[in-house]
Amino acid sequence: MTTITISKEIIKKRNLVIIPREEYEEFLEIKKAIPVFAPTVSDKKALAEIRKSKNL
Repeated sequence: MTTITISKEIIKKRNLVIIPREEYEEFLEIKKAIPVFAPTVSDKKALAEIRKSKNL
């Protein structure tokens, strides 16, 4: 079994996830295919109105 040492500085600064390279590369391909939703100002206003009306 291979043993690795991970610096405490790395662990403190961010979450660390270890996965096989093949799975990581597959994730990157899927990520490229899925567009990121960037709401416009009007989208944000519409969402705020919907949230406000559901709280009634």
